Amino acid sequence: MTEILKKLLRNYYICYILLVASAFAGFYLARYFRVQDPAEVQTFTTIGIVLLLASIPYSFHYYKKCIEKLKAQSEEVQFKEIVKVVSIRLAIVVVPLMFNIVFFYLTANVSLIFAAGMSALVLLYIKPSEKIFTKDLADENDNITNEETTEEK
Repeated sequence: MTEILKKLLRNYYICYILLVASAFAGFYLARYFRVQDPAEVQTFTTIGIVLLLASIPYSFHYYKKCIEKLKAQSEEVQFKEIVKVVSIRLAIVVVPLMFNIVFFYLTANVSLIFAAGMSALVLLYIKPSEKIFTKDLADENDNITNEETTEEK
């Protein structure tokens, strides 16, 4: 489990590196290219907000759906698949965040930085930890027997 957690945390921190790189890219691009047409600014802002509003609920839905499927699998399969599931979940949140950061610099629209801030908060919320996975992957029958055992005490 610790090796898997190390991989997941590595992927999580790579996302932060990608976000910093997208901020640098946006800053660099803004020096040479600036979106000034109000219609284009509004279009990019709308796209950024729609991506935010679609990605956050979908990332939670995707994770829950995959975890439910993984509960029926053996522990080995669970540990192998959880890396893929969490990495995809991170990508679902990080790609719109990168879009919002880059286009904030290109359009200088404050709405995109607010959208990026909301995505960043979600990124903090979905940080992988061993406690979360053991709780999420625990079989419901195990939870029932654990509750019964604590009630008997």
